[in-house]
Amino acid sequence: MHQGSMRRVGIAARAVVVALALAAPVFADAPISGVDQQYENFDSRDTFIKDRFTHLVWDRPADPYPAAMTFDAAKVSCPGTMRLPSLKELLTLVDETPHQEYDTTKGVNVARNIDEPAFRGTPPEDFWTSSSDGTRIWTVDFSDGATRTVNPGNTVARVRCVDYQP
Repeated sequence: MHQGSMRRVGIAARAVVVALALAAPVFADAPISGVDQQYENFDSRDTFIKDRFTHLVWDRPADPYPAAMTFDAAKVSCPGTMRLPSLKELLTLVDETPHQEYDTTKGVNVARNIDEPAFRGTPPEDFWTSSSDGTRIWTVDFSDGATRTVNPGNTVARVRCVDYQP
């Protein structure tokens, strides 16, 4: 291969790498202040929070967090235009780095894989999604960020409702 052709291939390969890096997903532990702020401004009393990157609006239930419920109950529990999130949507809230948070119901510190300032008090348990593999429903556990499929008929999980607002 001619040296000029090799140089063009190298430049093209670097351009692809840069393009892929710029298209990388936004993680839930993005900065909460400054130019790259993930969420619109909020305070501890706000019952909703909007993600600037995904345009998803999430509910922020008051303490104590609502009890776990069956999937059938969860499907009708979201207010107004809100709904259960898809698996992909709920995973945007998973933090890659867990933090310790005091659990008032257990009286101890527990690991949580969710943005602490934005979603303080989120139980370290499974949360329902609207996603299914045909017979089982996907859940996301905010104690470790794990996903799993469960039988909706004999499982209870928590609910975090979402809406999309461009």
